[in-house]
Amino acid sequence: MIPVNQSTGPCAPISSNCVIWQGPDIPCINLCTGDTVSDVIAKLATELCDLIDATCECNPDVTSLSLDCLPANTPLTLNGILQAIITYLCDITPATPIAPISVPACLQNSPPDPSLSLSITDFAILLGTKICDILTSLNAAQISITALTARVEILEAIPLPESNPQGPSVVSSCLFPSTLVPISELVLALEYDFCSFRNAVGNVSLVNTAVSTQCIFGNTNRLSGPGTYSSSPGWVSSPATLAESNINQWLVLCDLYSAISDIKENCCTTGCSSVDFEFSYQLGGGGSPSNLVLNFNNSTIPAGFTDCNGITVVTLTDYYGTSVTQNLNISSLKATSTTANVSLTGLNTNQAITLSIPFCVSDGSSTCSEVKTVIIPINLTCPLKTVTSANNLIDIVITNSLGTSAIYTIVAIDTVTGLPIGSVTLTNQASIINYSFSGGIVGRTYNVITTLTYGPSTITCPIDEIVLEGATSYNCVSGQCVLVQGSGGTYQTLNACQAACQEQQP
Repeated sequence: MIPVNQSTGPCAPISSNCVIWQGPDIPCINLCTGDTVSDVIAKLATELCDLIDATCECNPDVTSLSLDCLPANTPLTLNGILQAIITYLCDITPATPIAPISVPACLQNSPPDPSLSLSITDFAILLGTKICDILTSLNAAQISITALTARVEILEAIPLPESNPQGPSVVSSCLFPSTLVPISELVLALEYDFCSFRNAVGNVSLVNTAVSTQCIFGNTNRLSGPGTYSSSPGWVSSPATLAESNINQWLVLCDLYSAISDIKENCCTTGCSSVDFEFSYQLGGGGSPSNLVLNFNNSTIPAGFTDCNGITVVTLTDYYGTSVTQNLNISSLKATSTTANVSLTGLNTNQAITLSIPFCVSDGSSTCSEVKTVIIPINLTCPLKTVTSANNLIDIVITNSLGTSAIYTIVAIDTVTGLPIGSVTLTNQASIINYSFSGGIVGRTYNVITTLTYGPSTITCPIDEIVLEGATSYNCVSGQCVLVQGSGGTYQTLNACQAACQEQQP
């Protein structure tokens, strides 16, 4: 260091070459005690420059970067790479057109077109429309989910079979009027009535056979006027149900009635034109009728006309073909306004009865006759029965007034589980029927359902509700009979206990 002359200052100017380093040796920079200050500063400056050169890379190595997408003539320096990037960014301007975008098949209408493509703007509009549709569908789905959730909550509120095995109770306006019954009982009663209805009406095959037996068709000429039956209002050309077939039957019957009435009124003037045979009837004897009362007051039988051969033989026939007859003088009954009482003894009076009256009157010159037949309906009624419980049994006693042809089906149902503890079908029975169900639970309530089938008719009787009673016995204590639950007592009946107590009296 060259000394500097100073005219002022507290110190005299001294050259750095004249000042020595008195500190310790520093091997890393080759500095030794006794070196001049000039040497020390020079060595420190040299080390500082070497350090800067070693730590600052002004043109870094870029060979480790993937530069395949850069133009082939791009200099592989930091400045060259940065310039290529800047040039590319400047070349991208809003005016540069963007290639059309292929539309996925799921966004197209059916059938999709693989070659369909849209501009970026139209594609964005399409996406927006689809997104709005999805949001609308999601909103509708959420509404449905909310409604279904409410329904599920209602269903979940219904007691499970373990706590209510018979299901909820309902009121049937037909089978159990104004009575709340478990739905299991209603279903069972419906099954019985359905089977009874099917037995009375016939199964589907029989009904279809009945419908297909129609022998008068739409192109058949009417009898009471011009035209065919197809011109009649309401005529069903190809009946497929029993109801449609019945419509056609009534139209034919009405046509026949009109034609026959016209014949009676306009054909063949004879002495019989003033004769009209009419009658009414009434069953007597209560639920199981014992007689039939006939009334001929509505008939028109002019004076001078009497029954042919002096009598008219009235015939009654039951469902099984058994017949009874009775001789009547109808002209006399009409003249005196008297009714006739016809006995039904010997007939099955639990089914419909057919009444046939072969009217015939004559005044000597004219003979007027007409056979009239009518089916008298008689409804099947439930038998007299009692249902009791004792000794772990449910006992049923039925008074069978229908004879051995009656069929009784009896079911005992546990009202807690809804399951039957027993079911039996009894045939060929005597006048008194005794039957017992076992296997129940003492104290449990049971419904006993009795179904009666007689000929073509079936009826389900009112349900009998009974609580199962356990076995009992008795002990004689101080001259009095004491009831013991179960069989632990000495006497099984109250009468036996009372007799024993009397014998023990002094």
